[in-house]
Amino acid sequence: MTAFALVRRDLAADTSNTLAKVVGSFIEQGFAHARTLGTVHWDLALFDTPVNPLKDIYVRDQRNFAVAVGTFFHGARCGVTALRAVLDEFGPDYFLGAESFGSFCLIVCHDGILHVLLDRIGVFKVYRDDDWTVLSSSFLALLGTIKQPLADVQSVYEYVFQGATYNGRTIVRQIRLLDQRSAAVLGAEVVHRALPGDLWSGPAWQGFDRHLASIVDRLRAYFSAMVECFADNIDTALSGGYDSRLLLALLRDRGAKPRVHVYGGKDDLDVRIAQAIASGEDFPLEAVDKSIYGQPTQAEFPQTIRDNFLWFDGYPADGIFDSGADRKTRTARARGGALALNGGGGEIFRNFFYLRDGSYDVRQILWAFFSRFDPRICTAEFSEERYYVEHERAIADLLRGPGEAAVGSRFRLSREEVELLYPCFRCTFWMGRNTSINNRFGYALTPFIEAELVKLALSVPIRFKNHGKFEAALIEAFDPRLASYPSAYGEAFDASPSLKRIIKDQLTLWRPTAVRRYSYRLQSRWRRSAVPTTLTSNYLATVIDPAFPRMSVYFHVPRMVSAEEVNRVATLEYLFAHYTIGG
Repeated sequence: MTAFALVRRDLAADTSNTLAKVVGSFIEQGFAHARTLGTVHWDLALFDTPVNPLKDIYVRDQRNFAVAVGTFFHGARCGVTALRAVLDEFGPDYFLGAESFGSFCLIVCHDGILHVLLDRIGVFKVYRDDDWTVLSSSFLALLGTIKQPLADVQSVYEYVFQGATYNGRTIVRQIRLLDQRSAAVLGAEVVHRALPGDLWSGPAWQGFDRHLASIVDRLRAYFSAMVECFADNIDTALSGGYDSRLLLALLRDRGAKPRVHVYGGKDDLDVRIAQAIASGEDFPLEAVDKSIYGQPTQAEFPQTIRDNFLWFDGYPADGIFDSGADRKTRTARARGGALALNGGGGEIFRNFFYLRDGSYDVRQILWAFFSRFDPRICTAEFSEERYYVEHERAIADLLRGPGEAAVGSRFRLSREEVELLYPCFRCTFWMGRNTSINNRFGYALTPFIEAELVKLALSVPIRFKNHGKFEAALIEAFDPRLASYPSAYGEAFDASPSLKRIIKDQLTLWRPTAVRRYSYRLQSRWRRSAVPTTLTSNYLATVIDPAFPRMSVYFHVPRMVSAEEVNRVATLEYLFAHYTIGG
């Protein structure tokens, strides 16, 4: 299934109106109400998108059934076969082990009690209200049941600055994310069952060749399952970077012939590299230039934005103010029941934060990567110190457990903890929402963000992650021919990094984090990004008040120079107006 909602039955009151609101929201978003299952205490409404109807449901009887929303593999099985196996194995203490992977929410009814489990990294997003009355894969469906929604100020700033909200928060105070570290057991009461936290239990560094071989074996197991279930009906991108090349190498290694596309203009480096590879390896390549997709007229623009808003569940990472190209290309990737792959997360094999080896104060990490903002675009509602403290709280909750570290304390992070922040903080909250939105269109995976791979990647020494050495070796291990083509980094992946590249990387590695804290704001004051047509005042005025009355509480919008930030602010203006979200 592509979407769901669980609505609690209040035996002392009529809750049918809540269920009707949720169903109505999904229908407005373009979903079809496929089926409703239930227990004594809960209704489970299941929905399909007309783009790619999915039937990942197995019903043994009224008290025992299993549903996967998103993309779920259990061993080499998927679909009904995988769900049947889970139900056969299920018990009160069940947890998902190494044999399960994907981006999904698993809903299992066992002897009349519902159990809700997420993928182990928490890529798939499930929302719930404060009272645990409604749980849903759709933020908008849940938002429609909140009587007086209130803005979460920290999340407003996080979304505009970073395209994501952290620590289980959302834009609305009364809506939070389900935590992947526990299973929600839904009966007469809601009980939270802690799941094993085993990301630190991976093997120690075994030497370059042996550790590489361990990761090769794990990746082959994952991609064997994908190809077993989808054969050639897989869609993947190709660019000049590491991750898309590794995806294609893995698929070719397993004998698949996927659909391959590249995004960009005909003169873009990614497009030229992808075309050279496709020509040399004799496979078809679809080149898509989103910038020349049909630009809607001002009269058509309100419907385009409404469609984007509904399809992307309110506030996607990049915002909703585009020509509709993003929505149309994602739809195309999902057609025909294809599995859409995204290479995001391959940076677990590289030095994502570009930090030298060693331990770091948590505030240094925030300065190095989570400081892409300029306080002068903010009103007095913004406190830079509070913004950092809330991020420190989020990191403490992730690494130490809720309440185990004092808020604002300058606790030190080991290098493995720094590395864990990429998949389990950055990817869980930023990339996870994007992957969840892709799963609204059909089957979609970011296959490098998997618990067993993260375990192995954590122990790879930084010296081998620097300059892409370890990931380049992975590409060459799976497909030497693909590795031999040039990359966007200047050299092929079977060659040593150039001196020019090493010097460039070292300049970042040695730049003090205190200096990196100010890099973005200094650059942004000198560099104004081009304003796309969809963000000009004439177009904005057709769908929102261009004076931004709601967002002006938080931002001095005329001071903004980043088109990406303006897009997200406009997205929130639209969202807040549509649902009358208060401050």
